[in-house]
Amino acid sequence: MAWSTPRNWSAGELVTAGMMNSDIRDNFNSFFDGSDLFIPATGRLMFDGSSGHTFIDEAANDILRFVVGGAENFRILTASCDFAQDISLLNTKKLYLGGPGSDTYITEAITVNRMDFFSGGTLAFELGPNAGAALTWNAGTFSANGYDRGAGLEGIGVRIAHNINGTGGAGWINLLQHDGTNDYFWTDTGGTFRIHSQKPTLANDVAGIVVGTQVSWHELKYNIEPWTNYDVALAQVIDTPLHSFRFKGDSKYGDRLVHGLVGYSRDDWFMCNTQNKATPVLADSVIYGALFASIKALEARVRHLEE
Repeated sequence: MAWSTPRNWSAGELVTAGMMNSDIRDNFNSFFDGSDLFIPATGRLMFDGSSGHTFIDEAANDILRFVVGGAENFRILTASCDFAQDISLLNTKKLYLGGPGSDTYITEAITVNRMDFFSGGTLAFELGPNAGAALTWNAGTFSANGYDRGAGLEGIGVRIAHNINGTGGAGWINLLQHDGTNDYFWTDTGGTFRIHSQKPTLANDVAGIVVGTQVSWHELKYNIEPWTNYDVALAQVIDTPLHSFRFKGDSKYGDRLVHGLVGYSRDDWFMCNTQNKATPVLADSVIYGALFASIKALEARVRHLEE
């Protein structure tokens, strides 16, 4: 039965069983029946009667203070918890984040200087130098520490998930340049590693600069056959116009004047454009091949003249 405000008594009033049951019995029982216990804003819930004054009180609307020995230990606000003093967590105790029923809590593990974080009763990650594959923060470095996982197993890894919505973007890593400029790294739907000044979305999944897509190792190629039509490559190089230009926006060249290739068509022989909506980039392997072939063609002509 919930608490009810006691009646005001009148001088000479006859006390009845109903009055005593309502004012005394029912109100006392309300402390133990699981009903809410209301404490006015000016009241306190005292834990002892000593001069240390250990109590809980409502300091202001939506702020509950916990005072231990006369000093505020911590307070609970509507959306946060502000700790005024240290709170010790013994290795045999748990600090529940979502209530005991959720099994989401922090606990100090048996190993010294190690903190385990559980979510839904499962270990989410560990903090501490002795926590095996623990996540640690030391001297400005965030580290996933290694440990012996057993023979033949993979090493310690970090996984960054994508937006699982059907129109969501890829997982990404954000690195800041020395001046605070954002660089975002991700792998697009074609498996190409990219860097861009904006976060990846479905719309700009193939935006930015392609990183390390050109390789020449034979195991990554097929239908490898000799090619000796060097004169064709020389003519191709000779017919390709060069331009002077400056890059828009952020560039490793800054605002410096640059001389080189400019692609005006996605079908230009020196451009690479393998994905829909992708910004074409220079086809490094093709360009190197053409230059090598041109040198071979010129060498053959010089040798012919010398003979």
